Amino acid sequence: MKHPATEELVAFLNSLVALDPEWMTQMVLHRPECNDKLLDHPTVQCGEDCAGLLGLLNGFCGIIEEGDYKGFGWIVAIIDSETNKVKGFNVTDPTVPQEESDLKWVGGAKPTLEEFE
Repeated sequence: MKHPATEELVAFLNSLVALDPEWMTQMVLHRPECNDKLLDHPTVQCGEDCAGLLGLLNGFCGIIEEGDYKGFGWIVAIIDSETNKVKGFNVTDPTVPQEESDLKWVGGAKPTLEEFE
């Protein structure tokens, strides 16, 4: 179930991107290692051994419970395909099939800073 404040949180994140997109890119990239208890959390989105800002926020907002995006978080970072910098955030639309989505997902394996430079 999506938390009722999800859209408001996305608007807040986008206001921060407008102030300092480089800082927000670094915040999204920072994914410190975490322990098994956090990895097993039912809503926090984690990589193999790490979690970051999006994982934390999606843990608060909840997970999508069915369909193509089952298990995904409600907040997605929009990444510029040329610069690999965060352009903004959006609320996942579970009605759009993943293969038709133009969003580049941030999640899974921990990226290196070089991937975003």
